[in-house]
Amino acid sequence: GRTVNTNLVRMNVTSTLLRSLVWAVHPAIPGHPNGLVSAAEPWSGVYSIQDPLWMLAHTTRFTQVGWWVLPLQSGATGHLKRGGTYVTYLSPDRS
Repeated sequence: GRTVNTNLVRMNVTSTLLRSLVWAVHPAIPGHPNGLVSAAEPWSGVYSIQDPLWMLAHTTRFTQVGWWVLPLQSGATGHLKRGGTYVTYLSPDRS
């Protein structure tokens, strides 16, 4: 969540690309699992949902294509005093 919000607040970036949507590598192989879904043995049907996917689900659950991000200058999007950011979305009908 931090990356998506920070991209919006600091750089007005409204798109973030993710790589390795599914990480299906055996644990014996070196590397850091960085997918949204991890499956060490995909043939077994066992997988785990990683934290970034929950964050994306939370953000996209309350917005839709066509919604606007209110700019930093409006005061509706910005930095919190003790760290973190907040972002305000506006629907096309302004509700």
